[in-house]
Amino acid sequence: MSVTESKSSLFADIKLAARIERAECYMVGEAANAVANRGRTKILRLPIGGGLALWAGADSPINKVAGTGFEGSIAANDLSEIESAYAKRNAPVRFELSSLADPSIGEHLTERGYRLRGFEDVLGCAPQPDAAAPAPGVHIEESPADDIERWIDTMTTAFMVPDTQGQQSQQEIPREAIEHALRDMVGGPMVTRYLATLNGEVAGAGSLQVHDHVAIFSGAATLQQHRRRGVQSTLLNSRLNAAAQAGCDLGIVTTMPGSTSQQNVVRKGFRLLYTRAVLELDPPARNTNQ
Repeated sequence: MSVTESKSSLFADIKLAARIERAECYMVGEAANAVANRGRTKILRLPIGGGLALWAGADSPINKVAGTGFEGSIAANDLSEIESAYAKRNAPVRFELSSLADPSIGEHLTERGYRLRGFEDVLGCAPQPDAAAPAPGVHIEESPADDIERWIDTMTTAFMVPDTQGQQSQQEIPREAIEHALRDMVGGPMVTRYLATLNGEVAGAGSLQVHDHVAIFSGAATLQQHRRRGVQSTLLNSRLNAAAQAGCDLGIVTTMPGSTSQQNVVRKGFRLLYTRAVLELDPPARNTNQ
């Protein structure tokens, strides 16, 4: 697929989904490496089923098993190893499983007592240069390295007050954990941070990470008092232009089903590619099935 293909031609087959999941694994894997490099905690990083099982401290949003299901099924022994590793940390095992992954994995997980916690949607487009004017009063600029704390504060504050449209995440994450995760996920050389102002006031923030010509539009949020003013759409447009200029032939974003964020990206030409099911197994001490 080339950059010149129209957005409407994008179709998610298994090959494309595998490419997206690899890019996502790279992103969260780099975040885990950042945690390890800071020496804040001893991380868990284990390959499983073509993906990664990660744990980077209590309440970290990157504590999950991602990217599995595109290299065949998962052996029972491998699942047992992962479950034991999380149990030692008194942490649930959280699988984010693509609807295009090997279907036997979901069957094995439910047989082992995993419960469905919710869904998240993966949307994509072929980035194209867009000359659309920013919303009135909205200005977007890159956030330099020495301003990362303002970027993190803006993102965290906005994230802590989610939009009520559509499905809501069932994962409750403390503010401090969000701050740590953002610092780890956006400090790499392939990540660009953006700050949005509305009439001179900080209004929102977002980021763009590029891996293997895949642009990952992650971490975008608008402060509650500035919502419904075009901040999100302008942030997205700026990042789409940057992705096109970087030669990316694929842009992806993950949203909650039916959310305002999803509505915004659909308006910009993204289309639903596939859904991830979130399945979770509680550690033995908290497992209500035992």
